[in-house]
Amino acid sequence: MRGKTMAIMLLLIAAAALVGGNKFAGVKEDLARQRETIAAQWSSVEAALERRADVIPHLIEPVKKGIDDGVLRELSATRAKLASAREPEEKIRANRELSVALGKLMSQCETDGRVRQSGAFRLLQEELAVREDEIANERFQYNNALEHYNARMQRFPDNVVASLAGFTRNDAYFGTGPAQ
Repeated sequence: MRGKTMAIMLLLIAAAALVGGNKFAGVKEDLARQRETIAAQWSSVEAALERRADVIPHLIEPVKKGIDDGVLRELSATRAKLASAREPEEKIRANRELSVALGKLMSQCETDGRVRQSGAFRLLQEELAVREDEIANERFQYNNALEHYNARMQRFPDNVVASLAGFTRNDAYFGTGPAQ
């Protein structure tokens, strides 16, 4: 009888280990998939940021006669900073700076009557609005993926699996601020 009880106990322990191992593997796989989703979403954000940065020189060319050279230099410098940034946090900071510089450009265009009334200025406004909408959409998708991943990291038993498997929170949210 004692041997039979011991065999049942070992069987139960093996079954629990198997179920636990499957749960561990499933959570680890899902977290890895979510991390890849975040990376893919960030790539979409980067592409949208680059498209806006690439279009700026073509859009300001027709209106630059009415724009202060300091604003043009600032736009050029912030575009270069965005292009050289590697990590999401760096790109997000550089994007904020570029948005501020674009705000200065738009402000100067608004105050110059000749520029404001030109078709080139309206084209600039429309093109930037399209690019900003695209960035906002990609930012939303990226932040959503981050939120889902980070929420998963806080739930039990997923938080235990994440800790054991080396997963960490990702707080590189692409927030909106006054400049954006």
